[in-house]
Amino acid sequence: MFVLTHHAPDDDEDETITFLSDDIRSAGATGLRATEGKNLLIIGASLACQCLEAGLIDEILVHVAPILLGDGVRFFARKAGEQVA
Repeated sequence: MFVLTHHAPDDDEDETITFLSDDIRSAGATGLRATEGKNLLIIGASLACQCLEAGLIDEILVHVAPILLGDGVRFFARKAGEQVA
């Protein structure tokens, strides 16, 4: 499992988690290498939006929950009517 973060913890308690602080393209390439040709799962609207803007996403599967949890990142929000790739 990879976690993209600005501030990786100093202590690595869980060896199954790798913290990355690379740019989105480099982090995506690292994740894709680890999948060995399988799908790479992206979790989180902000991360998914960054991948969309970088042209890194081929397919989107969206799960909709029947409740609202408050404010958050608008997944398909675009500036000045830009299209989603």
